[in-house]
Amino acid sequence: MEQQPNQQTPQDWDHWNSNASHSSYYNQPTHEPYDQGFASASLILGVFAIFTSLWGMAIPFASLSLLFASLCRRKGKKLPTGAKTGSILSTVSLVTTCCIIAYVVYMILYNPAFLEQINSTCQALYGMDLEQLLNR
Repeated sequence: MEQQPNQQTPQDWDHWNSNASHSSYYNQPTHEPYDQGFASASLILGVFAIFTSLWGMAIPFASLSLLFASLCRRKGKKLPTGAKTGSILSTVSLVTTCCIIAYVVYMILYNPAFLEQINSTCQALYGMDLEQLLNR
């Protein structure tokens, strides 16, 4: 049996780009859109990364957010909005975290008054200086 050039075989047609004779009731797609779970995870982890970036702890959240956003990429398809937003938020939080860590390292290495201020803060809060607190 020879096939017509305009006729599609069942394995060739796509649920999203098909005519009414090949789709479900009221021409609705028959399956969930791809990669929406990874896009949501990327967005949520990007928000967590922004909130934790001021404490310098955004690196795990931001790296997972970027990983999930990269898993959403499909050849020839646009990146979902949630994944795009999550990757932007995680990139901003990574830059912020790296700047904060670099500033603290710079202050510790080149400003001895900074360590004295940390010692006095530890003494006021915990009743012991920083060295005693770290050896505890």
